[in-house]
Amino acid sequence: MSEGKTLWALRALALALAILAWAFISLDRERQAERPFAATIQYNIPSQLVLLEPVETVSVRLSGPASVVSTLNPFDVFVVVDLTDRSEGPVEMPLTLRNVIRQASLDVVSIEPNVLTLELDRLVSEIKPVVARLSGEPAAGAVAGTPSVLPESVLVRGPASILSRIQTIDTRPINLTGHAIDFSEQALLRSPDPLITVIEPSVVTVQVPLQIPNAPGDNNLSSDAGRESTAADGE
Repeated sequence: MSEGKTLWALRALALALAILAWAFISLDRERQAERPFAATIQYNIPSQLVLLEPVETVSVRLSGPASVVSTLNPFDVFVVVDLTDRSEGPVEMPLTLRNVIRQASLDVVSIEPNVLTLELDRLVSEIKPVVARLSGEPAAGAVAGTPSVLPESVLVRGPASILSRIQTIDTRPINLTGHAIDFSEQALLRSPDPLITVIEPSVVTVQVPLQIPNAPGDNNLSSDAGRESTAADGE
């Protein structure tokens, strides 16, 4: 075979390979595929309301070009639920393809569940008293008295229905281990519910009284009290 014919043969082979590659890519792009996604829900809520027990995700099945579906990141698909025109109380929110944010080349096959049952509550602020929580055992047989807290109450914010059931706000446990005399300690406050926020203050000062039973001072006080009782009986 002459050099010219060999060159043309190589050019023809290269052209054929290029056509095959183009055809393969085109067919792959045209091939359709389906895939389910756990889509995160984003809620738009009025500032004066709060959503109780929100549904976090729904299953969205999408279809489209296989090359797109196979490489799609789950974070690229999410659902937006607009509650800005809703009021306090139970809400049933149907989901349609308009709620699903995804690439334009993808179609929504199904959404499960396709109706969300939700409840909106009023967001309120209230003053609640603080209770100090103690843990551990004092040293030298000391006994803890009733602790005092400064300030005695704090401002909290949350759903009205939940706040109505909460009587007090607790501190983080204060460890008595190693203490035998009165001491004070700053303590963080603990939210009683994920939807309850402690506004201010977030830290309080707790004063813990400790007393050792049968201490010398206690014996003297007991003796004095006994003598006073005897004198009173003699009169």
